[in-house]
Amino acid sequence: MPVMKKEFEFGDDESGKVKLVVRQASGLDRMKWEAAQGRALRKFRDFGMAIEEWTEDQQSEFVEYLDQENVGVEMQITEWIPKCIVEPVDFDLGVLTSNELRELLMFVRGDTNEGAVPLV
Repeated sequence: MPVMKKEFEFGDDESGKVKLVVRQASGLDRMKWEAAQGRALRKFRDFGMAIEEWTEDQQSEFVEYLDQENVGVEMQITEWIPKCIVEPVDFDLGVLTSNELRELLMFVRGDTNEGAVPLV
C-alpha cells in the first residue's frame, strides 16, 4: 500500500501563509524506530501491553528510554519530516512552530484518522 500525501497550510494573511505537501514516513523510514519501539515494549512489558493504561510515570519512563535510544519525538521530527516534505523541495523547517511540527508528525507517523492504515 503506497504512503499517503497531504497538503498542509500554516500561518495567516498577516504573517504569511506556508503551503506544504507532505507524505507519510515509509516502511524504510520507520524501520529503526519500529525496532527500537519493539525493544522498549519488551523491556517494559511488566507495565502491561495497553500503553494507554500506563501511569504517567510509566509513560515518562518509556519516553525517556526511546529518547536514550535516539528514536524519540525529536528524532522523528528532525529525521522524518525533512524526508517527507514533497513540496517545496527546499523548505526551511525553522519557520514552523512546535505545534505545526507536531501536526505534521502526527500525519507522517500515521497517527491521524486520515493517515492511519485502514483495517480490513
